[in-house]
Amino acid sequence: IDGLLDKYGLKEQLQARKYLSIWEKIVGAKIAQYSKPLTINKKKLIVEVNDSNWLYHLTMLKDKIIKEFNMEARSVIITEIRFINADLTSRDTFNRK
Repeated sequence: IDGLLDKYGLKEQLQARKYLSIWEKIVGAKIAQYSKPLTINKKKLIVEVNDSNWLYHLTMLKDKIIKEFNMEARSVIITEIRFINADLTSRDTFNRK
């Protein structure tokens, strides 16, 4: 099975999903209400944030989040985080949580 997962690039995607699930543990429930990790690609974590105020605050915490994320994963999973401002459609998703 591992060979097939590697062949089709699914192993990396499965691992990324596992690491995305630790977001709330890393940042806490309050921040997780206003942010959502989308993907990890080439050690870059993309996080959608529901407004510019939270985007600013998370940008200030970026280095700390990277450090704690990698400590929790026990490996260097991410070296960079890119925060993006959610569009109005995505905000509805945040508000329904």
